[in-house]
Amino acid sequence: MARKPTGNPNGRPLTQIDRRQFEALCQIFCTKKEIAAVFGIDEDTLNAWCKREYGVTFSVIYEQKSEAGKISLRRMMIKQAERSAAVAIFLAKNHLGMKDEQTLEHKGEAGVRIINDIPREQDGNPAD
Repeated sequence: MARKPTGNPNGRPLTQIDRRQFEALCQIFCTKKEIAAVFGIDEDTLNAWCKREYGVTFSVIYEQKSEAGKISLRRMMIKQAERSAAVAIFLAKNHLGMKDEQTLEHKGEAGVRIINDIPREQDGNPAD
């Protein structure tokens, strides 16, 4: 940082953010806005901190750090599936490719009847 002739740095001091707390917030899927609010900073300041600290933008580091949250969530869902049929069905459909079978039966002409009850004109021409 450039210094004034007095020896003091120009501008505000760099924002200090607890790296472990930042990563924990990413793991529980907090938004950029929420993370910035926790630290009492602007979203642009958060992005600048990510570039200084990690060498990449917020979105890149968020994607990396939130993966651990997905692992934790998956672990909890699998444990919950032991007690909940709905969770077990959800997991089976989404991860095992299972699906509900829906069958439709057609039993001949019993369903639809066409009735032609449109009156014809008096001069013998059919109605349009």
